[in-house]
Amino acid sequence: MDEPTFDNRQAITEGWSIFHVYGSESPWQLQRLDYPGADEPDGPRPAAFEADEAAWEFVRERARNGSAYHQDALRFLREHSPKEWAVVARETA
Repeated sequence: MDEPTFDNRQAITEGWSIFHVYGSESPWQLQRLDYPGADEPDGPRPAAFEADEAAWEFVRERARNGSAYHQDALRFLREHSPKEWAVVARETA
């Protein structure tokens, strides 16, 4: 069976991503980008979020305000990494 995927293109421009974390109880995790733009010619930019929790809140807030993209991100976590989804939901309630 193929692994699920989430289209991170918009997320990356916002400073976060859903990463596949091998060997974790939460195989998919929503995390801030530590070094956004590291692969770009101008090099990395400062992180958009201080911590993963700030990225979680950003995504949750956008989802609450009706963003289909951010709602899809949370739905992806709920379906493919329920423990991560539960932590994000609890910490940003």
